Amino acid sequence: MKKLIVARHGTAVPDDDHNGVLTGEGQEQVAQLARDLSLHIIGSVTILASASRRGRGSAEILVEVLHCPVTFDNMLWADNYHRGGSFQQIKELVEKHMDSVDTLIIVGHQDHGGYLVEYLGDEVFHVHVTASREVWCGSACVLDLNAKSCKFI
Repeated sequence: MKKLIVARHGTAVPDDDHNGVLTGEGQEQVAQLARDLSLHIIGSVTILASASRRGRGSAEILVEVLHCPVTFDNMLWADNYHRGGSFQQIKELVEKHMDSVDTLIIVGHQDHGGYLVEYLGDEVFHVHVTASREVWCGSACVLDLNAKSCKFI
């Protein structure tokens, strides 16, 4: 794997079960993100996405633009009401793809946002995450594992 991209789903409709679909704005956010990410993609691409409706909707837009496979996993569904997997479990999920893909995109939630980027970047792949911040709805952090650099988009 040459690049790891940690993205957050687009803005979603709030609802009682905290599993809302993307708003029109959220769809536009992710469509723009997909266009932006296409400039950072190297070789083969796979997406691992939250199984929530907003995670699925975001991943489906990315797939339309990037033409790549996607796998949905509840481990990536972490928010105020869904626990999701631990960072160690997500690391193991990422490691399963290290030798089979050039670019891996993770589509997750706020709770994984900046903290997951810091953990995977600094602790796992030794890429210093500069200007660490939360990954906002419809945005991402691109970790270039060869250049040891990160870029928030």
